[in-house]
Amino acid sequence: MIDLHAHTRRSDGTDTPRELMERARDAGLTVLGLTDHDTCAGWEEAAEAVRDTGVALVRGMELTCRHAGRTVHLLGYLFNPDHPAIGAHMDRLIAARHLRIVNMAEALIADGLIAPTDLDLDSPALGRPHIADALVRAGQVADRPEAFATYIHPTSRYHRPLPAPSLAETITTIHDAGGAAVWAHPRAKRHGQHSFDAIREGLSFGLDGLEIDHRDNSSADREKLETLAQAYGVLKTGASDYHGSGKPNELGENCTSEEVLGALTERTELEVIYP
Repeated sequence: MIDLHAHTRRSDGTDTPRELMERARDAGLTVLGLTDHDTCAGWEEAAEAVRDTGVALVRGMELTCRHAGRTVHLLGYLFNPDHPAIGAHMDRLIAARHLRIVNMAEALIADGLIAPTDLDLDSPALGRPHIADALVRAGQVADRPEAFATYIHPTSRYHRPLPAPSLAETITTIHDAGGAAVWAHPRAKRHGQHSFDAIREGLSFGLDGLEIDHRDNSSADREKLETLAQAYGVLKTGASDYHGSGKPNELGENCTSEEVLGALTERTELEVIYP
């Protein structure tokens, strides 16, 4: 089984990179994609666990960008992490993420909803899940989904937008660095649910694939996305988007075929790390 989308505590997951690889082994995966948000910080530790776990590693990153007025999460696979454009993206987004979360936290603290000690600012790629966890610690919500539906929903007065480059620019960044670009969960409601017209426009920018088999895409959406993928000649991927205890997503709940992984790696600079 090949799961190409999972996170560690280097962004908004709850497992270390080694723990993630061990959980992938226990779930029966043969290949795992490590795709933390806007950081490659977990690559080395995960790579060191390949031989011990017997799970092959696809090194990736979930890059934040914007398209049609909404956030897009773009999965970049097997690119050169030392390419200047990738470095510039990570520096820009990590700084923007930190400022955004601090601003959201200050507003929540001012209204007595969380305390400064409720928030962990140690992650190199802070995001709304960290605010959600603070709200859970403070007893304001039961879990992350409730936080996302209330206090940190885009319509909430505590929400702050995240400045990010355009989708077209970010696809170019990934390609310039020798990687492949796949639009993650394109119909996810928590990101404002992009229209199919917006997805078609994104495909015209040179995407390599769409993440179609994902719990945030309905059955009807998957059928339409698959039709688009065939029409534009792009790859169809599937993945869990596992975050550990932070989300109900389970490793291996959606997977990518060996044929698609092979086609993906044919166009990338880095190789899959096999045991």
